Amino acid sequence: MRRFKLFLAIVLTLLLVSITLPSAAQGPTGVPVRRIVVFEGSALNEPAREALVRQFGGVVIKHLPLVSGMAVLLPPPSRSGPGPRAGGAPCRG
Repeated sequence: MRRFKLFLAIVLTLLLVSITLPSAAQGPTGVPVRRIVVFEGSALNEPAREALVRQFGGVVIKHLPLVSGMAVLLPPPSRSGPGPRAGGAPCRG
């Protein structure tokens, strides 16, 4: 019986940790997130790319010409649902 109680305590602890860790990993709300945005092809020039980032509330930190992208600060994701997306490859955040 003692082993069963120990096993049950361990299972409940692991369950509690698995529930709380994903929400803690999201970070504090209201803090901008740093991301790398990569543009496919050469259809947009630099000013148009910067305007696109600003349209989504982002701020360009640094240009990354080697990967045809830029490091940006984006506003925190909303808790109400997905925000606007510009198409292309799926977001891997």
